[in-house]
Amino acid sequence: MLDLIHRVYEADESFQSLDFMVRTKLYTSQILIQIVFGTIVPIGLLALTQLVKLTETARKGIYVLAAILR
Repeated sequence: MLDLIHRVYEADESFQSLDFMVRTKLYTSQILIQIVFGTIVPIGLLALTQLVKLTETARKGIYVLAAILR
């Protein structure tokens, strides 16, 4: 994210190349894996443990899974 902010600040053709990379070649690794599976899913799993009454074993399993994904 810091690299993106720096490139926006410079505001030259490097921002266009970064935009191209994120939209095409980096979509799977950057958007799907890092953002969805590394951030949204673990937060959702932790929220699930607070919203639904689960057994202690199920909660521990969800905690482990959220830690592995993070």
